[in-house]
Amino acid sequence: MTQGSRPTLDDLVDELEAEAPAVPRENPKALVGRKKATLISAVPAISLAWLAEAHMDGAIKYGALNWRESKIKRSDYIDAAVRHILALKEGEDVASDSFLPHAAHIMATMSIILDAEACGTLIDDRVHGNAKALAEVQGRVLEARVRRIEAKAA
Repeated sequence: MTQGSRPTLDDLVDELEAEAPAVPRENPKALVGRKKATLISAVPAISLAWLAEAHMDGAIKYGALNWRESKIKRSDYIDAAVRHILALKEGEDVASDSFLPHAAHIMATMSIILDAEACGTLIDDRVHGNAKALAEVQGRVLEARVRRIEAKAA
Protein backbone atom coordinates (compact mmCIF):
# COMPACT_ATOMS: atom_id res chain seq x y z
CA MET A 1 0.00 0.00 0.00
CA THR A 2 1.33 3.43 -0.89
CA GLN A 3 1.28 6.28 1.58
CA GLY A 4 -1.96 8.25 1.36
CA SER A 5 -3.89 5.54 -0.51
CA ARG A 6 -6.81 3.62 0.98
CA PRO A 7 -5.93 0.18 2.30
CA THR A 8 -7.43 -2.75 0.44
CA LEU A 9 -9.38 -5.51 2.15
CA ASP A 10 -6.33 -7.76 1.73
CA ASP A 11 -4.17 -5.11 3.48
CA LEU A 12 -6.61 -4.95 6.39
CA VAL A 13 -6.81 -8.75 6.73
CA ASP A 14 -3.00 -8.99 6.58
CA GLU A 15 -2.74 -6.33 9.30
CA LEU A 16 -5.25 -8.14 11.52
CA GLU A 17 -3.45 -11.44 11.03
CA ALA A 18 -0.11 -9.82 11.88
CA GLU A 19 -1.56 -8.47 15.15
CA ALA A 20 -3.23 -11.76 16.10
CA PRO A 21 -1.46 -14.11 18.47
CA ALA A 22 0.49 -16.86 16.78
CA VAL A 23 -1.69 -19.86 16.02
CA PRO A 24 -1.00 -23.10 14.25
CA ARG A 25 -1.42 -23.04 10.47
CA GLU A 26 -5.06 -22.28 9.75
CA ASN A 27 -7.43 -24.02 7.43
CA PRO A 28 -7.21 -22.47 3.93
CA LYS A 29 -11.02 -22.10 3.86
CA ALA A 30 -10.87 -19.92 6.98
CA LEU A 31 -8.15 -17.75 5.47
CA VAL A 32 -10.11 -17.20 2.25
CA GLY A 33 -13.38 -16.66 4.13
CA ARG A 34 -11.86 -13.93 6.26
CA LYS A 35 -11.40 -11.84 3.12
CA LYS A 36 -15.14 -11.91 2.38
CA ALA A 37 -17.88 -9.78 3.86
CA THR A 38 -18.98 -10.86 7.33
CA LEU A 39 -22.54 -12.08 7.01
CA ILE A 40 -23.44 -13.37 10.43
CA SER A 41 -20.69 -13.48 13.04
CA ALA A 42 -20.81 -9.74 13.78
CA VAL A 43 -24.58 -9.71 14.43
CA PRO A 44 -25.89 -10.69 17.87
CA ALA A 45 -28.03 -13.83 17.73
CA ILE A 46 -30.74 -12.12 19.78
CA SER A 47 -31.07 -9.39 17.16
CA LEU A 48 -31.30 -11.98 14.40
CA ALA A 49 -33.97 -13.92 16.26
CA TRP A 50 -36.19 -10.84 16.69
CA LEU A 51 -35.48 -9.63 13.15
CA ALA A 52 -36.47 -13.01 11.73
CA GLU A 53 -39.66 -13.10 13.78
CA ALA A 54 -40.62 -9.57 12.66
CA HIS A 55 -40.08 -10.67 9.05
CA MET A 56 -42.25 -13.75 9.69
CA ASP A 57 -44.99 -11.50 11.08
CA GLY A 58 -44.78 -9.34 7.97
CA ALA A 59 -44.78 -12.39 5.70
CA ILE A 60 -48.02 -13.59 7.28
CA LYS A 61 -49.64 -10.16 6.97
CA TYR A 62 -48.34 -9.04 3.55
CA GLY A 63 -46.65 -12.01 1.88
CA ALA A 64 -43.05 -13.18 2.11
CA LEU A 65 -40.56 -10.94 0.35
CA ASN A 66 -43.44 -8.95 -1.18
CA TRP A 67 -41.16 -5.93 -1.75
CA ARG A 68 -39.21 -7.98 -4.28
CA GLU A 69 -42.36 -8.59 -6.35
CA SER A 70 -43.84 -5.08 -6.27
CA LYS A 71 -42.06 -1.76 -5.99
CA ILE A 72 -42.23 -0.02 -2.64
CA LYS A 73 -41.85 3.62 -1.67
CA ARG A 74 -39.03 4.44 0.74
CA SER A 75 -41.27 6.99 2.50
CA ASP A 76 -43.85 4.32 3.43
CA TYR A 77 -41.17 2.31 5.23
CA ILE A 78 -39.58 5.35 6.85
CA ASP A 79 -43.03 6.31 8.16
CA ALA A 80 -43.54 2.79 9.53
CA ALA A 81 -40.16 2.84 11.26
CA VAL A 82 -40.86 6.27 12.74
CA ARG A 83 -44.21 5.07 14.12
CA HIS A 84 -42.37 2.25 15.92
CA ILE A 85 -39.66 4.65 17.12
CA LEU A 86 -42.28 7.04 18.50
CA ALA A 87 -44.06 4.19 20.28
CA LEU A 88 -40.73 3.25 21.89
CA LYS A 89 -40.12 6.88 22.80
CA GLU A 90 -43.51 7.02 24.50
CA GLY A 91 -42.71 3.97 26.62
CA GLU A 92 -44.33 1.15 24.65
CA ASP A 93 -41.79 -1.64 24.15
CA VAL A 94 -44.01 -4.17 22.38
CA ALA A 95 -46.35 -3.67 19.41
CA SER A 96 -49.91 -4.49 20.44
CA ASP A 97 -50.79 -6.21 17.13
CA SER A 98 -47.79 -8.54 16.84
CA PHE A 99 -46.58 -8.85 20.44
CA LEU A 100 -43.08 -8.23 19.08
CA PRO A 101 -40.65 -5.54 20.25
CA HIS A 102 -40.92 -2.28 18.31
CA ALA A 103 -37.14 -2.49 17.89
CA ALA A 104 -37.62 -5.73 15.91
CA HIS A 105 -40.10 -4.03 13.60
CA ILE A 106 -37.67 -1.15 13.10
CA MET A 107 -34.89 -3.58 12.16
CA ALA A 108 -37.18 -5.43 9.75
CA THR A 109 -38.37 -2.22 8.16
CA MET A 110 -34.83 -0.98 7.58
CA SER A 111 -33.73 -4.36 6.23
CA ILE A 112 -36.60 -4.25 3.74
CA ILE A 113 -35.44 -0.85 2.51
CA LEU A 114 -31.90 -2.18 2.04
CA ASP A 115 -33.09 -5.34 0.29
CA ALA A 116 -35.54 -3.51 -1.99
CA GLU A 117 -32.82 -1.07 -2.94
CA ALA A 118 -30.48 -3.96 -3.81
CA CYS A 119 -33.27 -5.69 -5.79
CA GLY A 120 -34.19 -2.56 -7.73
CA THR A 121 -37.71 -2.40 -6.31
CA LEU A 122 -37.27 0.65 -4.08
CA ILE A 123 -38.85 3.90 -5.22
CA ASP A 124 -36.77 6.69 -3.72
CA ASP A 125 -39.41 9.33 -3.10
CA ARG A 126 -37.43 11.30 -0.52
CA VAL A 127 -37.29 15.05 -0.81
CA HIS A 128 -33.70 15.60 -1.86
CA GLY A 129 -31.61 18.59 -0.96
CA ASN A 130 -33.07 19.25 2.49
CA ALA A 131 -30.33 17.69 4.64
CA LYS A 132 -28.35 20.94 4.64
CA ALA A 133 -31.48 22.96 5.47
CA LEU A 134 -32.30 20.59 8.33
CA ALA A 135 -28.79 20.95 9.77
CA GLU A 136 -29.13 24.71 9.49
CA VAL A 137 -32.49 24.72 11.29
CA GLN A 138 -31.10 22.43 14.01
CA GLY A 139 -28.27 24.94 14.52
CA ARG A 140 -30.75 27.80 14.78
CA VAL A 141 -32.87 25.82 17.25
CA LEU A 142 -29.82 25.20 19.46
CA GLU A 143 -28.86 28.86 19.19
CA ALA A 144 -32.35 29.88 20.34
CA ARG A 145 -32.10 27.44 23.25
CA VAL A 146 -28.77 28.93 24.34
CA ARG A 147 -30.23 32.44 24.16
CA ARG A 148 -33.21 31.41 26.29
CA ILE A 149 -30.92 29.86 28.89
CA GLU A 150 -28.66 32.93 28.91
CA ALA A 151 -31.68 35.25 29.20
CA LYS A 152 -33.06 33.24 32.11
CA ALA A 153 -29.68 33.29 33.87
CA ALA A 154 -29.33 37.07 33.49
